Amino acid sequence: MALLSGVLLVTFCNIVLSRTILFDDPIYGQPEQIHLSYGLDPTLMVVTWVTLNEINDSVVEYGQLDMFDKRATGNVSIFQDGGTEQRREYIHRVVLYDLIPGQKYFYHCGSDDYGWSPLFWFTAMRNDSNFTVRMAIYGDMGKDNAQSMARLQEETELGHFDLILHVGDMAYDMNDDNARFGDQYMNSIESIAAYIPYMTCPGNHENAYNFSQYVAKFSMPSSFNTYGGDSNHFYSFNVGPVHVVSFSTEFYYYLQYGFEQIVNQYKWLEEDLKNANKPENRAKQPWIITMGHRPMYCINIPANAKWSQNGVTIAGGNGSGNATNQLNSPCGLFVDDDQTVTIADWWNNRIIQWKNGDTTNGQVVAGGNGEGNGLNQLNGPTDVLIDKETDSLIICDYENQRVVRWSRRSGTTQGEILIDNIHCWGLAMDKQRYIYVSHYGINEVRRYQLGEQIGTLVAGGNGAGDGLNQLNVPTYLFVDRQQNVYVSDKWNHRVIKWEKGAKEGIVVAGGQGQGNALTQLYHPTGLFVDTLGTLYVADSRNHRIMRWTQGDNKQGTVVVGGNGQGAGANQFNYPTGLSFDRHGNLYVAEYGNNRVQRFSIEKDL
Repeated sequence: MALLSGVLLVTFCNIVLSRTILFDDPIYGQPEQIHLSYGLDPTLMVVTWVTLNEINDSVVEYGQLDMFDKRATGNVSIFQDGGTEQRREYIHRVVLYDLIPGQKYFYHCGSDDYGWSPLFWFTAMRNDSNFTVRMAIYGDMGKDNAQSMARLQEETELGHFDLILHVGDMAYDMNDDNARFGDQYMNSIESIAAYIPYMTCPGNHENAYNFSQYVAKFSMPSSFNTYGGDSNHFYSFNVGPVHVVSFSTEFYYYLQYGFEQIVNQYKWLEEDLKNANKPENRAKQPWIITMGHRPMYCINIPANAKWSQNGVTIAGGNGSGNATNQLNSPCGLFVDDDQTVTIADWWNNRIIQWKNGDTTNGQVVAGGNGEGNGLNQLNGPTDVLIDKETDSLIICDYENQRVVRWSRRSGTTQGEILIDNIHCWGLAMDKQRYIYVSHYGINEVRRYQLGEQIGTLVAGGNGAGDGLNQLNVPTYLFVDRQQNVYVSDKWNHRVIKWEKGAKEGIVVAGGQGQGNALTQLYHPTGLFVDTLGTLYVADSRNHRIMRWTQGDNKQGTVVVGGNGQGAGANQFNYPTGLSFDRHGNLYVAEYGNNRVQRFSIEKDL
């Protein structure tokens, strides 16, 4: 079996060109931004380039031994950027056919009337699987960073790579300055991508105008024998012993562009992997590499899932105090992808994180400078989440009546105020990075864009009460992919779901008065909704965690706790915060026991 050789380069680039491109005074008919991509089989290669005025001829002359004995023509399409200038560019695509696998070819592109590009060369893909694939894999390149481009150019010239996999985030951003950033970036990679196939997937920095720059300028293979366009979002190809699957994680974040593509990608992915896993195909391509820009952790907890009934203390549990091995009335918590737990440590006026596997001491990451309203202080924080886009903490600073943001970068000593004069208790963030805040004092939930102070009412706002258009002390929140908002309505002893744009909510748990029956809740707090719509809620004064399945609001089931108030491993003392890690393990912050417990999901389901 052949070995897979991969080179992981996640550094950044300097602009090093194989030729001079005068951005302010371009030769409008001259080919630029030239790059290669694989076709559907080893006998094909796709050449893509741009001209800045309308050139209808798209021609590649190519051959072996520096002789152009072959000529291929293609098509040109108009790309119009969505910026204020509405700049137009002309995208040329030519497919080279009947290549001899493994052979070196020389080529140039352009036209007789408007000129040709410099001479480039490439090696056609081998038509077997018994060789070592050499690839550079990176993301988040940017157009003008320090070292990566020179290194990549040198390695390419030395013939060390067969292909590039660029896992999203190209130019920061390709649409900036009316798409001139994209032009500069594409010209900068020409010194690599004109020689070896440059295979890509979209990242969040390509999202502008429905990913129009990314869709227009790259030419990834499609099963429909077309290149570019929507096929750039998800596709696959074989190279030697490797089946590469590229897909868009961004469909799940930019829902304003619709849902159909999510369904189409899922169906395609299911079929592609099914085909790749056939014994005859797996024998030829034993490696399967999937590439997407962001981690995709969808917590699909089975409807019949069970957890260990005895929790393991992973933070605190050493009495009430302010040492780094202690907590003092912890409230909300956030579980990161690496199982780091970040906790709102109420009476210690701090946010503290505990790394997975380190149950001895936590690390203070915000506040911890005494009670106060300074930018380096917190006063009774109740909830916290992590904004991955900015690598920062967003915190409900309850007693200071504000929402603040603290960078997670080392050396941070103070935060900044995002929203002021707000009696917040719970926080959530949706995939479009809107922040949802429960206004504890005025019984409503509002949605905010970052930088906004007033926000949009999404739940409640009709005074305290138990009507379906009212709330009575809302605490914790959860927002699903459809921007439906779930609210722990504490003094109404219920969880209520407000669909996007609704004027009143739907009771999805409790609402039968205060009590400990399976139909009731008693001061619900932390909550979580999985991708199946199953609700998990901390039933605080009943000292238990409840599960309510979608569509069944009459009765829940106890998943852990319910063994009376206490400090045993199978007991709770006012459970408050609740979350899951990507494996389905359950984490519960206990206000009364000053600890966080983890309950492992049982594997033999």
